[in-house]
Amino acid sequence: MKKLSTRLSLIMMAMALPSTGFAQDGFEEGDEEVAAEPAPEATSYAPPPPPEPVAEEVAEEEEEEGSIMDNVTWQAFATAYYQFDVERVPNGGGEPAHRGYARNHGFGVPFVGGDFAYAGEHGGVTINLRFGEAAPLLIAGAQNYPLISNVKQAYASWFASESLSVDVGFFDTIYGAEVADEWANVNYSRGALYFLMQPFNHTGVRVNYALSDSVGLKFLVVNGNFDFADIMDVNEVPAFGAQIALAPSDNVGLAIGYATQAEGRDAADNPTNNDWSHFFDVVATIGLSDSVNLVLNTDLRFNPMLGGDIKDSLYFGASAAVGVALSDQLSLGGRVEYLYGGSGDGAYSGLGAESLITVTPTLRYMPADGIIMTLEPRLEWANEEIFFTRTGNSALSVNILAGLTARIGN
Repeated sequence: MKKLSTRLSLIMMAMALPSTGFAQDGFEEGDEEVAAEPAPEATSYAPPPPPEPVAEEVAEEEEEEGSIMDNVTWQAFATAYYQFDVERVPNGGGEPAHRGYARNHGFGVPFVGGDFAYAGEHGGVTINLRFGEAAPLLIAGAQNYPLISNVKQAYASWFASESLSVDVGFFDTIYGAEVADEWANVNYSRGALYFLMQPFNHTGVRVNYALSDSVGLKFLVVNGNFDFADIMDVNEVPAFGAQIALAPSDNVGLAIGYATQAEGRDAADNPTNNDWSHFFDVVATIGLSDSVNLVLNTDLRFNPMLGGDIKDSLYFGASAAVGVALSDQLSLGGRVEYLYGGSGDGAYSGLGAESLITVTPTLRYMPADGIIMTLEPRLEWANEEIFFTRTGNSALSVNILAGLTARIGN
């Protein structure tokens, strides 16, 4: 499960005032013959200007040094929705977890929060806070950590060079095409791939290295809890991850990621770390034109703990999303997903669905800067009746969501 680290660049502008030099001839004292001569006639050149006031020079130096606020980025926001479930299922009726950020029938406030980041010459700090109905989902077992249950990110950074940086703390994952903040995605609601196959965030060390302007590397050494967002280590050994990001052109981006963690427990439910699970993630972004962007994401997970049959241990999913900017204020989006989750192991619900399809079109209108209005129907099909209704269960789910987001920041 999720959450994308942010490093800020400071551009210092050096300012210098042009100076003009003037040569002046003087006379030696005691030269009577020269002193007796009449004063020379006025020349056509202007005398040199007086020196600039000291106060202006100090102000100039301060301007060159810049303000500490030049290194700070921040934002504050709130997002809310009204969702109509065609089955009108009462809240708490057991909707699937993959709609965790917007799972209520009726009104909901998933997130209210703020972000702060400082990036100096050699280091920085990032803090993201989230409140609302969905905030506890960002950290598993948040009720056990009341002081940090609203923390989405909190880490320190060291900028070793222009190409190398190191982050230490609790940070968003590097995998997947979607992030927790809805306005940064094509759709308002996050996909099933985001919730069911990808981590949200990690606790540990992240290394970022830019090989060139078009090739970047990331490495993770984090607590062995890759399957969920938590700050506690649940395994005896850490999890490891890596990603290579390629930008062969201005319109194409490709990120290929891998992660592995130790698995296995004995009869007494103690960790044995005998088996290692494997996770592969590929994200491709393609600019089809100035106004049309395509985002592709596919995941594959292999967990030998789930059974001796490869079919039971193999999970995969794919997502395709397209965004179309109709104007500066109006945009269209759409996402289609297919997930397969093992044979009869209840990968996508406690009822044991094996496959899941989601279709989510999105219409967005921005009447002013920082204001985003969304209309989004969502259709889902499963091979089992995993969706609750007033009269029983169904393999089909239909929801219509109207969302509103307001945000400010630099």
